[in-house]
Amino acid sequence: MSEADKELLDFLKPLDGLYHRNQKPKSWHYHGPTDLLMKEGRFYKPQPAKYWHNSEPNACFRNAAMYAMLHGLRYVEGYATAVIPVHHAWCADAAGNVIEVTWKESGIAYYGVEFPPIKVTRGAVLFNHTNRSVYRKKLKGAKC
Repeated sequence: MSEADKELLDFLKPLDGLYHRNQKPKSWHYHGPTDLLMKEGRFYKPQPAKYWHNSEPNACFRNAAMYAMLHGLRYVEGYATAVIPVHHAWCADAAGNVIEVTWKESGIAYYGVEFPPIKVTRGAVLFNHTNRSVYRKKLKGAKC
């Protein structure tokens, strides 16, 4: 684990506690987005950013979902660090290599969870309050 990976994990750990203060609904498997992220997430290997001509600035969820569907890749959502950790989405290949299609420069650490790209209907999957079904069942991983 790199120093950047450790720093990103240190950033995420306190966020997880925010959702554990309240009892989760009985029908939910996860307390919320960061619980899901901490239990099911993993690190991805940064690679040089890939220019995509359809990429829109500040639209990482859309960009990653579209690129994943078009190229048969995995859609990953979580946190990435460039300068500071931010909620972000990217694509990954079967080996867990990051395919960054939004930022001009690749980040130094990526930690996230794979979702089917079709789940990205109204922006982010993890923190989308209209899509709480993602917390109800144990995540089984994306099927590409």
